[in-house]
Amino acid sequence: MTKRQARLLVGLGRVQNRAGVSASGYLLARLVLAASDARWGRGISSPWWQAADLLVDSVRIDLANRPSASRLQLACDIADQQIATLQQEGRLEELAETMFAAGILRLDPHLGRPLLVHDGPSSHRARQIRFLQRQQVVTSSDCKECEGGDSEHLHDVLPHPADAALEALPYLYGAVGLSHGHLKGRCLAALNRALSVLTFEPEPREWLADMMWANSRVAADLIDPARDPITWTRMRRIVANHDDSTVPASLAQVLPLSLSELVEKHGVRVAWGTVHQALGLLRETGNRDQLRELVSAVHRELPTPPDREYLREVWESQIHVLPGDELSCPRLETVWEDVTTVPASVANNPERRAATTVHMAAHACLRGDPQLAIKLLEEAGLYAEPRAKEIREAITHLHANALAQAAAASQQDGERVEAIDHYGKSAWGYAVLGLRDLALYQLESMVDCATESSPSDAFNAVVNLRLVAPQMGTALFPDAAFALNTMVQRLLAATVTGDPSSDLLLALDITAKGLDLSLALTCTGPRPPAEILAGLLQRISELEGPPKQPALSRLDAIHEDLEMLCYAGIHERAAGNTDDEQLSNLRRSFDHQFSRRLYGLGRAHDLALVTVNDVTSSLPGDSVLISLFIGLESELTAGSTSDGRRSAALYVTTITDGAPHEHRVTRYESAAGGLIQMGQDSYAHTLHPLAPDVAGIRSAVRTDPLHRPVDRDAERYLDIDDLFGGLSDTLLRLHARGKRHLCFWAHGPYHYLPFPLLHVRGRPLGDMWTVTTIPSLACITEDKRSHTGHGLISLGAALGGAAWGQQPEPVLDEHARAVASRGKGTLLVGADANPASLLAHAQGARYVHVAAHGALPQEAPWFQCLYLNPAQPGEDGRLFAHNILTSDLRGVDLVTLSACESALGRFDVADNLRGLPAAFLMAGARAVVGCLWPVRTDAATYFFSELYDHLVTHHDTLGAFRHAQVVTREHFPQYQDWGTFVYHGGWTRPDERMR
Repeated sequence: MTKRQARLLVGLGRVQNRAGVSASGYLLARLVLAASDARWGRGISSPWWQAADLLVDSVRIDLANRPSASRLQLACDIADQQIATLQQEGRLEELAETMFAAGILRLDPHLGRPLLVHDGPSSHRARQIRFLQRQQVVTSSDCKECEGGDSEHLHDVLPHPADAALEALPYLYGAVGLSHGHLKGRCLAALNRALSVLTFEPEPREWLADMMWANSRVAADLIDPARDPITWTRMRRIVANHDDSTVPASLAQVLPLSLSELVEKHGVRVAWGTVHQALGLLRETGNRDQLRELVSAVHRELPTPPDREYLREVWESQIHVLPGDELSCPRLETVWEDVTTVPASVANNPERRAATTVHMAAHACLRGDPQLAIKLLEEAGLYAEPRAKEIREAITHLHANALAQAAAASQQDGERVEAIDHYGKSAWGYAVLGLRDLALYQLESMVDCATESSPSDAFNAVVNLRLVAPQMGTALFPDAAFALNTMVQRLLAATVTGDPSSDLLLALDITAKGLDLSLALTCTGPRPPAEILAGLLQRISELEGPPKQPALSRLDAIHEDLEMLCYAGIHERAAGNTDDEQLSNLRRSFDHQFSRRLYGLGRAHDLALVTVNDVTSSLPGDSVLISLFIGLESELTAGSTSDGRRSAALYVTTITDGAPHEHRVTRYESAAGGLIQMGQDSYAHTLHPLAPDVAGIRSAVRTDPLHRPVDRDAERYLDIDDLFGGLSDTLLRLHARGKRHLCFWAHGPYHYLPFPLLHVRGRPLGDMWTVTTIPSLACITEDKRSHTGHGLISLGAALGGAAWGQQPEPVLDEHARAVASRGKGTLLVGADANPASLLAHAQGARYVHVAAHGALPQEAPWFQCLYLNPAQPGEDGRLFAHNILTSDLRGVDLVTLSACESALGRFDVADNLRGLPAAFLMAGARAVVGCLWPVRTDAATYFFSELYDHLVTHHDTLGAFRHAQVVTREHFPQYQDWGTFVYHGGWTRPDERMR
C-alpha cells in the first residue's frame, strides 16, 4: 500500500461516514492505521494521522447505534495520542480541533441518536444496556456470559452518561480556550451538550441552566450555519426557548439552507438531523404555520432517513398540524388546564372533532396523563382510517408513546396485568412503524413484568409477543432474533414449573422457530427474480472456477459436520483478499441480501394465531407432532454447570388427537445455556453447545460398522432417552394407542439429526413409526393449494458438474430411468436434463425426482446446488436454491432428491432454514425427500424406485416413504444406507384423517 492509496482509502471512509455507513468507515480506518503504523509511523505527515481522525469520527457516529466500550476506548486512546503529539509540537489550532473531537466522542454515544426531548439520556442508556444484553454469547476463549438486567454484568457497556459528560468537560473547556470563530461556537455547543446530560440528574443545578443559556447565545452567533447546520439550528432552538424576541419569523430563518441544498451539500444524515432540530424549535415555540409548512416540505422533498427514529420528530410535529384541527396550540411548556373538553366550535363536525381530539391527546401525553391520551385517541379512532400514510403513522406513534408511558406507570403501581397489556400494544405500534429498537425495549420490559407475575399473566405476555414478533423481521435483523429468542426462553422457563397450557407452549415455539419462514410459507409460489442482485451474481460468476481442492473449514477446531450446524449470519466473513476469499465473501453477501429480500416479502398479518386445536385438526389420526425447543433451564430448578451458569434444557411437547398433550424438560448438565462463539483470524462461528452432540451422532452412524447395522459406539449415542429425557415411555404409550406417524418439529442443530435412527428400547424409531420432519407448522396448517399437478418428472444428470470437477456418472441416468419406469413418468436425461427444462416441466408435475451430484457451500446456503447437465456446451448446468424460488411449484406434492446432502442447508439464529429443501417448500412443493449424507447409488436407486412404485398407485406420500424405507432396510440394513433418506414437509394421503 502506498501513501496515496492509504489516503484514498481514508477519503472513501469519510464518504461512507457521510452516507451514514460508519461501520465501513471504521473498518477502513483500522486497515489504514495498521498499514501506516508499520510503514510510516504515527507522525502528522503519515497517513496514520488522517486514518486516526477517520476512526475517531467513525466510532463517534457508530456508537449511537452499536454501543461498545472497547471501541470507544480504542478511539479515545488514539485521540489522546494525537493530543499529546500536537501539544509537543505547539500546533494550537489543530490541538483545539482534536480536543473538541475527543470531547464529543465521549458524548455522542449517549446523545447521537435523534432522541425526543422527553426521552433523555437515561432512556437511551437503558436501551444501550438492552442492546448489549441481546448481543451476549458465551465465547470459547473466556466463557464469559452476561446475564441480568444491570450494567454491572456487561463487560462492554459504555460509561454512565453523567460519567461520560464529566470526562468530556476537560477536553471541551480546553478546546473552548484554544479556539475562535466557528470552531469556538461548536465547542460551546458541545459543552452545552455535556451540561445538558448533567441537568437530567436527580438534582440539577440552576447555575448549569444559566451557563447553557449564555453559551448558546454566543454559539448561535459564532457558528457558520452553512458548515454545521445541525449545531446552528440546535443553538437557535435553545435561544428561542428562552427569548421570545429571537423566535424565527419565517421558515427561511429556521433553516440555514433549503432542504435540497442540505442534502446536496451535507448528505441525508445531516439534512435529517437539521430538520429534527428545526421541527423541535417550531413545535416548542408554538409556531404552527411554519411547522405545517416544514412538515409538508419534509414529506415532499427529503429522501428516506438513515434511521427511522428521525421520523419520530416529524410524527410528533404532524399531530399539532392535522387537517381540520383549528385549535390554538400553546408552547409546549404551557400546560392546558383542560384537555378533556372538545371546543363547541368543532363538536358538530366529525372530522374536525376527531382531529382536535387527537391534538388534545398529544398534550395530555405531554402533561403526563397517558391514560387520558389513550382514552382521547380511542374516541378519535376513526380519524386515522381514511387519512394519508404520514397521518396514520403519526397517530400510531402517539398511541405507542402513550401506551409506553401507561405501561411504565402501571408496572410501578404493581398493576402487572395492565402493564403487560400496554407494553404489548406499545411494542406493536413501534414495530409497525419500523422502530424495532423501541419495540424490543417495550417487549423486554413486558417480559420483565410477566416473569414476576402469575402464569395467566405470563400467558398474556406470550400472546402479545407472538402478535408483535412477525413485525420484527428476525431473519433480517440478527439483534431482533437474539432478543426474541431470549424473551421466549425467559417466558418458557417461567411457565414450565407449573402446568402450562399447550397453547402457551405452542405460541412460544412459533415465535422462536422459523417465524419468517412461516410467513413465507403462507404465500408460496414464484418470487420475482432478484434483479437488484444481478451485478453481484455476475461478479461471483467471474471469480468462480473448478475447485482446486476440497474446501476446508475457516476454523482449525471445527469440522464440516459441525460447521453446518452453526448459525448462518453476517459474522462469518473471511479476512483475506485472495480470489477464493473474495468469492466466499461475495457469496455470503448475496446470501444475506437474498434472505433479507426473500423474508421481507412475507406479510406479517397473514400468519394466523395457531392453536393446538388447529394443529390436531391438521394431523392425520395416527400422527403425533413432537416439538423440540432448545432453551435454558428454569431459574426455579436446582443445578447449574460447573462454572455456575444455568444449563441448557430441551423442552419437548407432544401433540396428537385423542390423547393428552405432554410436556417434558430435559436438563443438560454438561452444556451451558446461551451460545458459543468460536473465532480465528477475524472469522467467527456461533453455535449452540448441543451442536457438537448432533455432529457426533451424524459422524458415528456413518462410521463403517463392518458386518453390523451400525457401529457399537454409535449405538450409545442414539438412545432417545439420553437425548430427549425419557421420551420413549411416551412414544410407546402412543404406539399402543395406534399412533404410527411421528412428525418432529426440530430446532437449531436438531434439524439435521437422523430421527429415524434414534433408538427406543434398542430399536430405531423407523422400526415402529413413519418418521418425518417439518421446519414450520405452516407446512401442515397453511396448505391452501388450489390445484395438483399431474404425473412424474424423473431427471438424471450423468454429465452434471463436469465443468466443476465432478466425474461423469452414467449410473445417474440409469437411476432416473428406473424411477421413471416404476413411477410411469417422463424421463429427462442428456441435454434435456438442464435447469430450465427441469423447472419448466416441474411447474405442471405432481412428483419431481432428480438424480444428480449436489453441493452445499457452508458459507452461502442459497448457493446449495444440484449439478444438472448444461443445455449447450459451455453453459453452467447448476441449479441453485435461489433459482428454484422463481418457479411456481404449488401443484407439486413431492420432490425427491437423490443427491449428496440434499436434505441439508443452514439455519439462522431465528431458526429460518436456507438451502434446497427450504427453497422447494417456499416455491410451493408440499414436501421434499432428500439425503442427510452421501448415499450409495444402488441403495438410492432401490429406495426411490420402491417409493414411486408405491406412490403411483396409492398417491400417499407418507405411505410411500414408509414402504420405501422398510424394504430398503431389508436389502441395505446398515444405518448409513437406509437412514440417510429423510422426509421434510407436509403430506398427502388417500384419507387425510385416517381415523
